[in-house]
Amino acid sequence: MKISPPILYKLFIALMLLSILLPVPKQVHFPFNFIGLVPFIVGSYVAINTKRMFKKTSTPVSHLATPVKLHTNGIFRLTRNPMYLGISFGLAGIAILTGIISNLGFSILYLILMHIFFVGQEEDKLENEFGESYQQYKKQTRRWL
Repeated sequence: MKISPPILYKLFIALMLLSILLPVPKQVHFPFNFIGLVPFIVGSYVAINTKRMFKKTSTPVSHLATPVKLHTNGIFRLTRNPMYLGISFGLAGIAILTGIISNLGFSILYLILMHIFFVGQEEDKLENEFGESYQQYKKQTRRWL
């Protein structure tokens, strides 16, 4: 079975939620854990709106698909990987909501795994498909932030 970004973030969410059942002391207590709603909402908003942008332009979301449009507007002016970044922010929010600071590691691990296993391949596809346009975009826009 191959691990895909959606499977990975769902797995990380499940592990964080399971951690609540473990006898692990919480470092962020009620009501301060609700601060996690901010990164969760912001990250969800970014990821969902990126997915909507792809759907609106009939661009496949899957990392396996061939890209059909180079997105450079909206959130793509700030980062070349808004969906992965949004998901990572959302994971950080969930980690804070659980009150267990070590759960923030899932957010960081998600970005590391995306960077190592997915982003490079996706960028190669974009460069093959869009050539100079993508190279120019890469020069103007950071990979993450």
